[in-house]
Amino acid sequence: MAKDRYIYHYKNLVDNADKTNAIAILDYGLSKYGSRLDRDKFFALLPRDVPLIMQVRDPISVIKHGFHKSGGVGTRVTLGLNSDFNTLSPYISWDGYTRELVPVYDSFKIQSFIYHSLLKSIASPCVYYVDFDDIAKENVLKTMENIANAFSLYAPTKTEHYKKIFCAKMFRGALHNLWHTYPLTLIARARDIGLDSDLEVQLYISKPAAHFGGCLDIISLFACEFSDDICVYITEDSFGILKSNEVLYKATFDYVERLLSFLCDKSKEYDSQITLTIQDVLEYFRGNKGARENLKEILDYELAHIKKHREDIVNNWQYYLEFDRI
Repeated sequence: MAKDRYIYHYKNLVDNADKTNAIAILDYGLSKYGSRLDRDKFFALLPRDVPLIMQVRDPISVIKHGFHKSGGVGTRVTLGLNSDFNTLSPYISWDGYTRELVPVYDSFKIQSFIYHSLLKSIASPCVYYVDFDDIAKENVLKTMENIANAFSLYAPTKTEHYKKIFCAKMFRGALHNLWHTYPLTLIARARDIGLDSDLEVQLYISKPAAHFGGCLDIISLFACEFSDDICVYITEDSFGILKSNEVLYKATFDYVERLLSFLCDKSKEYDSQITLTIQDVLEYFRGNKGARENLKEILDYELAHIKKHREDIVNNWQYYLEFDRI
């Protein structure tokens, strides 16, 4: 709720008053705050004398994405060397595919199209816009350096692990559901493959994550199609133990190889079911005057600030510009 969030951020700011701090607002849905009044009150109580970094995206692209969004399940999933891969299927399925567009754009205003409303509440004297294209794989490291320079922050560490974190496709289709909150854990036990030993090690299959910085990422040992976006983490000590037992090492390696192949195949299978395209969204608005006028009224208001201060970003939103010409 909004009050709980305020208390949490206030305590963190007080406890870290001697450091550079940032408050991240990752969601705007009213269910996360209790009510619109509580949400707006929370925004209004944020510090007004600090700069604001706002990430924005072509609104028509947001609508297309919104109708295919699937939320993470937030469940710990653990496998052994004898586990059936199909037990993972419920965790990597999407929560619905459709070509139907529902003309209820107030939901987007509440959750996605609140740029100007948010700025009015926070009243920051400095707004630094980051377009969605700026955080694309080929641009993100430069964007992070620019932000660091603009706000006198430390630039991201340029280790291979941190480069992978920034450049990875974090929302890798349906796989995002599987490790939305927790990594997929594999416990490789010697007894599971018939060895008379209590030896066991743990591996973690996940999106790239900073909290695994002390682990080895051994994804390069496997033939994984999505190796840029998936990590197989193991501690250095555990990896040494695993390599000391040739039979367990081979069984674990083979299992992980097959597991990664299964995950990639399933992800592609679910992604292939996505049938809604940007052109479908635009065609919907061409044929629905009421929905078109409703969305235009929302965007005319919410994009007022960015149009005034970063017209170059808006002029690069090809789908929005096409919508505006309808």
